[in-house]
Amino acid sequence: MPRSDERFASAAAALGLSLEIRRFPQGTRTAVDAARAVGCELGQIVKSLVFVADGEPFLALTSGSNRADPERLASVLGAREVGPASADEARAATGYAIGGNERVAGVGSGRPRASTAWTVKVYAPFRRDR
Repeated sequence: MPRSDERFASAAAALGLSLEIRRFPQGTRTAVDAARAVGCELGQIVKSLVFVADGEPFLALTSGSNRADPERLASVLGAREVGPASADEARAATGYAIGGNERVAGVGSGRPRASTAWTVKVYAPFRRDR
């Protein structure tokens, strides 16, 4: 089992979660890839996207068939500037690389940011891409 899977499994167990980690040799770098691999509709996939609002990283969770809108995120967060995190910012915030198979960013990373509670905000409607 890869080290990142072990970290994730340990963190999940510490939270009292029992889960099965499945690896897909063909990869699941995109929501389309993930939906194909598990045999579900694109909208049933949850994408975890790391953004930065006024210099602070945050995690946006959205359906695989939707796109996160930085302007709407800025409005919800009360931020002046919101944009996608760079690869380095995402790894520093979550402990994982962008597009990796670790789909629950931050869980089990062992990094200080990951041990902090994420602020959760829900907004709707999402913009649906077809």
